Amino acid sequence: MRRARSVVSLLVLTFCFSTTPAVVDARLEDASARKAALKCQQALLNAAARFFKKELAALAKCSNKSVECVHNPDPAKRAECLGKLAASNPCNETLKKVLTPLQSEFGTTVASACNGLDPSELTDAAGLGFGLLDPECSSIGFDASDAGGIIECLGRVYRRSIERLFAIQAPRTRELFQATGIDVTGLRDLPGYKGCQGCSVTPGDPEQEKA
Repeated sequence: MRRARSVVSLLVLTFCFSTTPAVVDARLEDASARKAALKCQQALLNAAARFFKKELAALAKCSNKSVECVHNPDPAKRAECLGKLAASNPCNETLKKVLTPLQSEFGTTVASACNGLDPSELTDAAGLGFGLLDPECSSIGFDASDAGGIIECLGRVYRRSIERLFAIQAPRTRELFQATGIDVTGLRDLPGYKGCQGCSVTPGDPEQEKA
């Protein structure tokens, strides 16, 4: 038995140390193209990080206000808070200011940084490879064969990913946004999970909201 284990261990070690790392030959040959590709990729990643940070921060700010209002232990104060927010929630303006220019800012930044690349260097597998995203981009109505289509596709995918990620962290977000007067029509990828049964967050409810 001990000998069998030794043989197996030897085979595993032999396999691990004899395996040759994959060599990636798909690359840009021209030095200036490589430099432009690196600039484009770095700018895109930095712009994406800002994109995520801004939308997540705006969603968190508004979510915190909704949660604080809904979970107020004083029925009268809770009803007053819900009534005020339902009538006019300042988060509608906050979200509008953040989300409306977000994709255009992202697009402007990336387009400027990537204008030194030929379309093929942006899309081909030997370049940055964004043409590989065409099936996913096509499924949501965008063409990944040129810079404009890629930028629009990425912005749309980012919004979808951010809103789904946020809802996983705070599953009642859509429900509470609607209860506190936040217009969710612009948050089309924010999932709405089935809410609390037998409880209410309406302004006139005297019972404390159950989590």
